[in-house]
Amino acid sequence: MQNVQEQLSCGTSLPEAAVVWQVHLLRCQPSKLPFVGAVVLLGVLSAWVLFGQLLLVLLALVLLCKAAGEYLFPLTYRLDADGVWVSGFLLRQGLRWQEAKRLVSEGNGLYISPFANPSPLERFRGLHLRFADDGSVGDRFTVLDALTRWAPHLMQEGH
Repeated sequence: MQNVQEQLSCGTSLPEAAVVWQVHLLRCQPSKLPFVGAVVLLGVLSAWVLFGQLLLVLLALVLLCKAAGEYLFPLTYRLDADGVWVSGFLLRQGLRWQEAKRLVSEGNGLYISPFANPSPLERFRGLHLRFADDGSVGDRFTVLDALTRWAPHLMQEGH
């Protein structure tokens, strides 16, 4: 604790706290659950009819849940001084600020790309950040404020 006080008295500041929030699309859009459930069920039943092996049916279930994971399971976003990180069901992605080249506004979120120009590969390499509800941590204002602090080079293009 004394070391922290010495840093503050010498004019240096502590690293600012990370911005961490969760978005769960199932809670935001519950009306889509019957459709997603029907697709997963149809895929599992198709795997059973085609292959008839429990292991392959379980594999199909896991793959379909992974594909629908962004909807079915909460995503946790983290912005800190090092970069941006997203984690969820069978998902861990991150992008350091030095690697981030472009910021694109998309509906209810932002897309951070490692490419300076649009590329077909960016959907596999970049990160989509969904905003939280207004007034909570992770809303548009909080995220843009954090980007201004930690990644001002992305904000220079007027996003």
